[in-house]
Amino acid sequence: MSPTHELTDITWDEYLQQSSRPMIVMFYTHDCPHCFIMSPYFEKYAKEFDGKVDFIRVNIAENQTIMLRYGVMGTPTFAFFCEGHSIKMVAGEMYPALIKKFVEDSLQISPQCSRNTTWIDVGITGYA
Repeated sequence: MSPTHELTDITWDEYLQQSSRPMIVMFYTHDCPHCFIMSPYFEKYAKEFDGKVDFIRVNIAENQTIMLRYGVMGTPTFAFFCEGHSIKMVAGEMYPALIKKFVEDSLQISPQCSRNTTWIDVGITGYA
């Protein structure tokens, strides 16, 4: 069984609200050659960090609401979420060691992320 979870537009919000661990999300498409290259490493690190970080996969071709909500413009895009909020995003194929470093850095900042982040109410706009 894969240590990653596949989420959809329907399952995303509930999972985000219930998760108590940091999340690393890989936004991908089935026809993305770079995603195909990165997937085995994403799975490997999901096993290595099992129980510490939730590894999530979202196919943006099939789940465009999530794609639009977070401004994902290309694949693969990796995003770190803390307490349900997107903290950091990295787009494109990268060296596998950088994914591991991304996860390790994310684990280091996750205890402080809620204290060190200024949340912006999405209802606030300059178009009143």
